[in-house]
Amino acid sequence: MIEEIKDIKYIESRITETKREIEVLNKDYSNIIKADVSPVAEKTKEAYRQQLEYLNGKLTQLFERKNRINEHLDELHPTVKQIVIYRFVDNLTWKETADKMNLTVRNCQRILGGARKLTSVAKCR
Repeated sequence: MIEEIKDIKYIESRITETKREIEVLNKDYSNIIKADVSPVAEKTKEAYRQQLEYLNGKLTQLFERKNRINEHLDELHPTVKQIVIYRFVDNLTWKETADKMNLTVRNCQRILGGARKLTSVAKCR
């Protein structure tokens, strides 16, 4: 689960990038629609439609993946969730995480370690 959570920043950047690609494609596509109706233009329009369909599918998959990660995070106790976000999403050090949580480094590590043990026990059931 932690590895999946670490990916959330990457997923968010891919979502932003894909949205940008769709924007550019939509602008280009709208210009082509206004253009001529020659066979070359029709092939180009079809290529744009296919690319747009591909990008929209990719965007849907990224959002689904992000939602699954958020669902996993929402299952965690709020303290554990915040430690996980600081450590693995925001890439803070243990010291920075502990300072933000008003805990000691050791307490943060114990809390997260206990949560990992509970998660692995739950997976075995």
